[in-house]
Amino acid sequence: MKKITFLGVIMLLSLFSFSVKAQTTPLDLTTVGGSITMGYYDISATAPVPSWITIVGLPGADTKDALCFSPAVVKATATFAMTTSVSFTFYLAKCDKMDITANIAVGRGLAYSINGGTSVILNGTGACNDFIVPVNSEVPCTIKVTGSPSTKSAYTSFFTFTYAPKAPTISAFQINGNNATIDQTGKTISLQLPYGTDLTALTPVVTLGGTATSFTPAGVQNFTTGPITYTATDGTTQVPYIATITAKSAPDTLKSITSLTINGKKATSIGNAFTFDFPSFMGPLASWPVAFTLNGATATASFTSGANYDFSANNTLSITVTAQDGSSRIYTVTPTVSTKKNIGMLTLNGQAETYDNVLASAFSNYYVTYLLAAATAPTDINAFYKNFDLIVLHANVSGTNATGVATSAMVGVKPMLNLKAFFYNSGRWAWSTAAPISSAAGLGSADVSTSLQSHPIFKNVSFTGAGTTLSYYDNLPVANVNGTQWASDLATLPSTFTSNTIATNDGTLGIQAHEIQNNIAAKYLLIGLSMENNNYAYFNANTVNILQNAAAYLLDPNTHYNFTTNSITTSLTNLNDKNQIYYSNGLIYNPNQQSIAIFNANGMKIKYSKDKNIDTQSLAKGVYIVQSDNIKAFKFIK
Repeated sequence: MKKITFLGVIMLLSLFSFSVKAQTTPLDLTTVGGSITMGYYDISATAPVPSWITIVGLPGADTKDALCFSPAVVKATATFAMTTSVSFTFYLAKCDKMDITANIAVGRGLAYSINGGTSVILNGTGACNDFIVPVNSEVPCTIKVTGSPSTKSAYTSFFTFTYAPKAPTISAFQINGNNATIDQTGKTISLQLPYGTDLTALTPVVTLGGTATSFTPAGVQNFTTGPITYTATDGTTQVPYIATITAKSAPDTLKSITSLTINGKKATSIGNAFTFDFPSFMGPLASWPVAFTLNGATATASFTSGANYDFSANNTLSITVTAQDGSSRIYTVTPTVSTKKNIGMLTLNGQAETYDNVLASAFSNYYVTYLLAAATAPTDINAFYKNFDLIVLHANVSGTNATGVATSAMVGVKPMLNLKAFFYNSGRWAWSTAAPISSAAGLGSADVSTSLQSHPIFKNVSFTGAGTTLSYYDNLPVANVNGTQWASDLATLPSTFTSNTIATNDGTLGIQAHEIQNNIAAKYLLIGLSMENNNYAYFNANTVNILQNAAAYLLDPNTHYNFTTNSITTSLTNLNDKNQIYYSNGLIYNPNQQSIAIFNANGMKIKYSKDKNIDTQSLAKGVYIVQSDNIKAFKFIK
């Protein structure tokens, strides 16, 4: 038998104390209000680990774009980078469910087990999700969570545990459509009904909760004599509630519309006027449903909420809201249809974030629709972007997000501005052999050679240093990382595309901005700018100008930058340019009358022409490939 030396004992103890707590005390969730949410800074190297949690391999903080919102709508400031070498074990006196809020890439995941049972895998989707784990334990239990199935991080923002005591309850109490307030601690029910309500014969609608199976008294009740006791029971335990029901002593004066939608879109209000500016692809004005909410149950409206109104016949709907006391208020509802060009911006949550104000200002000349980067890619990515003149890929979309990955099919089909170099990784767009790189803390600039500063995106942009340094930020905090990002290479760019580098990381390495212009009517730009740590809030005037210029340049189907002559070329006036053939608004422009072949998505030739203007109106909707002897093939969508 081998002996263990004193030093060996000390080493074993030190390892044990690092990864496992000597003693655990199961948490009684009822002592914390029935729910508790644990984020990184509740369980970290700087915060004492609670006695009901043990950890093996405490993960370091990650503050990248995998951050999610908790069930309480609190944004995570850091995540747990869960791997197979990291495990959390939670000890709970009782628990109904565990909610894991995480942004896990496709191909990664978490694994959990309850009381040492079978391990269950939660697969990542490339977007924030609330993974609900049913526990349903009325006795002490342990829940173990670890990274799975790879050693790569599963970014986890929050663990939330909930438990509701199992006892007879009254969960809802309603009279004449009015919901009472129930105090579950004090076991009271209170409701004030409208002026004039007859309190002598009311029939409450009672909803039971917990273990309750019945209640008393049932049926019609007289509340003029004072409070009535309602008792919920499960046959063994009885829980009494005191119900106090009264009526207002004077008529209501409430007559406001608190919210209103037009054709499903939430209208904005200024005073008594509701408006909504619809994108051009939702026009023209038509017969649309108008739904609204009044601030009082006794108020009435001259228009039925949810009914259709024909705005094409009269673009303003007038609604008179009358209070119980006879006073009234008139509202107007006036939708409009925008004439601006449409930008479809793919984002993490399908909305602008608080750090996006400066970014949004750069696109104020356009109608921006924020699109959700769903974890499952659209079945038809062309149809997904059909209504938009320009696609913008926000950097807060995960590089592995399925919708973001599928968007690569739109390069050369629709004008596109991509702000995220990390789509280029292998297994994503697969344009680079090496992973993209982000800038170090406090840095946010790129290098543009003087010969390329004539590119249209640099109009009204200033350069510093030796005259080639392009700064994207003002007052970027010195701790902020990833201000810029760049592709390491484009070695695996599809052969149908030709790339031209516009900006590098340091003058020699890294592709921070580049352009693909094989189809000048569907030009593509990468400008690698990361929003992590709210970087976008520090964009300077340079960046706003570049983004404005980029949108205008990409949306001009007749103009592109000639990287040979370092000049702007208009295809309709320069017939010697190799990219003169392009598609726009149903026509293929062919100024030199070259031999043009059009193929469908299956590779079948369906049209051949040497005409200057080739009409495609007879073609069915879909994706087509244009090819001639003198240009690389390009795609267009009809």
